[in-house]
Amino acid sequence: MRQRNKQTKPLFKKRFFYPENSEIGPDLYGSDDGADRSWNRRRGAKRRMRPRRSPADRCAFLPIFPFCPGWPVDKRRGMGYTGRGMQIRVLEQDRWAGHVRPMPDDVLTEHYRVESRRTEEGFFVRLCPEKLPAPRVRTPEAYGFPDRLYAPHFPSARAYGAFCEDALAGVVEICPEEWSNRMRVTELWVAREFRRRGIGSALLQFAKEEARREKRRALLLETQSCNVGAIAFYLKEGLSLFGFDACCYSNEDIPRGEVRLELGMYL
Repeated sequence: MRQRNKQTKPLFKKRFFYPENSEIGPDLYGSDDGADRSWNRRRGAKRRMRPRRSPADRCAFLPIFPFCPGWPVDKRRGMGYTGRGMQIRVLEQDRWAGHVRPMPDDVLTEHYRVESRRTEEGFFVRLCPEKLPAPRVRTPEAYGFPDRLYAPHFPSARAYGAFCEDALAGVVEICPEEWSNRMRVTELWVAREFRRRGIGSALLQFAKEEARREKRRALLLETQSCNVGAIAFYLKEGLSLFGFDACCYSNEDIPRGEVRLELGMYL
């Protein structure tokens, strides 16, 4: 019996996106024309052509800082794809110092309950997610110390912003700890209208690369036990629990369900 040579579809199509003025050129990495034609040839001429995206729909992920003129992004990993052009730029301290992080009202329905007690074998520590007895609204007025860029207690901080069509979509601020040779992420947020587009992952990846470039031994950041969404995001990005502070914000942090957590990763 005659057997036909079946052409198998690749598991994924590796696609990188470069700026249009890149030295490598869009035809090699960012062009939809050549990639789609070759993909359809592999699948056979009788297959229907895939719809082509316009250049405006491609994401050019371009961090602008002195040591790296351009950075490729693998769309398959969800890094930097927003459906439109995005750039990461340095936020100058003279202009952005004191910029307050936008804090919209959040409705909390669950949190991580923190338990810590001493037993005969030693200390028992447990963090487990659970539903709140009643939804709790967290408002900006509840915070007397809002997060600001280039805070005085982080003298070596550097802030970077993700811009989509000149609109500030997200911010990451990093500050090296020279005494411990670690990199701390002091600010990381994405505006609500730009969420779920991979911007947070791209900013956190940028912080990781900065820490590795400076040969830091670890990356860490602060979050709260009531911020379940942020905890899930950090765990997905490869971070794990390093520790917690049961009285960072007040002496009632555990009963209030808002305990400072330290998450990080070794580099």
